Amino acid sequence: MKTFTTLRNTTAKYCNVSTSDATKMSLIDANINDSIRTMCNLQGGKLRFLEATKDIYTVANQEAYQIPNGFRKLIDMYVYSGSGSSTNTVYAPEMVFDPIRWKNIIQYRLGSQDVPYFTYVEDTRFLMQPIPQTDGNLIRLRGRLQTRDLTIADYTTGTVTTVPYTTTFTAIVAAAAISATLSSNWSLTTGSYQIKFSNNEVRTVTLTNGSDAAAWTTGLTAAATTAITVGTSTGGSLLVSATTVFTADMVGRYIQITLTTAANGGDGFWYKISNYYSATQIGLSKLYEGTAISSGTAAYTIGQCSAIPEAYDIGICYRATALFWQNSGDGVRAKGYWLQYDGGNEAGYSDIYGGLVSQMLANEGETEEGTYVPPFGSQTTGPNAPYYWPFQQGSGF
Repeated sequence: MKTFTTLRNTTAKYCNVSTSDATKMSLIDANINDSIRTMCNLQGGKLRFLEATKDIYTVANQEAYQIPNGFRKLIDMYVYSGSGSSTNTVYAPEMVFDPIRWKNIIQYRLGSQDVPYFTYVEDTRFLMQPIPQTDGNLIRLRGRLQTRDLTIADYTTGTVTTVPYTTTFTAIVAAAAISATLSSNWSLTTGSYQIKFSNNEVRTVTLTNGSDAAAWTTGLTAAATTAITVGTSTGGSLLVSATTVFTADMVGRYIQITLTTAANGGDGFWYKISNYYSATQIGLSKLYEGTAISSGTAAYTIGQCSAIPEAYDIGICYRATALFWQNSGDGVRAKGYWLQYDGGNEAGYSDIYGGLVSQMLANEGETEEGTYVPPFGSQTTGPNAPYYWPFQQGSGF
């Protein structure tokens, strides 16, 4: 993934601009953020990488709820009969888009109950009918993300000591056990964490700061040794730094532990930071898949990145550079970058998408992988056609 620092340095190189030129770099920064918004709004923003979920909870006798500020558009929702456990009933209220139909619905005076029938988006909030009767029932919202400007430079000071985070219980955990005692008091924030036992079973455990108690609801199917791995509530890994450098505003940025062949080195992949626990401890949104780091001093980079997938984020630089040369009056150079960006569609050189954008829309606009279509050249019959038909859909038909 390209961080804001990488994007601006790459674009400055394409524009023959020194990064010390504050005036021109300000223009480049504006072009970068404009390009991110433009790419994220292609095809009306109906792109898989812009979809996200957010959990909120019902309030008794409250009809209207705020749509999360990070959502550009609410797509769908479903409601649990409780706080979200696997035993809850899940309801899928119908989303109403016609204001006249919604007016008719509220005239029925459906009252209050915990089985939602309808929901309606009104400005920056959504309304539910019937009105929820109980506090604390989980509402899971699915929406398309807003884009916000990238402004923060990379952070590269400090080293990673440990990932994932491991600790031990005071005794072997027997089969059917639903509790155990940590070898020392829990030092992180009180909350729910996922523990992986030595027998590879995973349980959600509530751990309390300053306490060594651990309990879970479903007993183990087999005994496990005292060694355990503790992750975030969503199953990502905990990461510990050697120095007190992490801050709460780093949540949402990405961290890359530098790839190296040396012991205790990183895997070179980017991981989104999902939790802040302390100045030395953060949570990743996904499990760390590199070789475990223990008592290490691995270098890392924390950067602000766009939502655009890594395979296409160089397109941000192409478009920002095209705008720079176009505004500078150099149409020849501008055209070259427009062609690399989208085949010249936005600039009026072509009436169809090409370049990097065509690849992004073909790959990221699908909702599923679809049927495999072999290369025509591998067929025993049929024309010796190109590797694929340009109009081929993701479904294979």
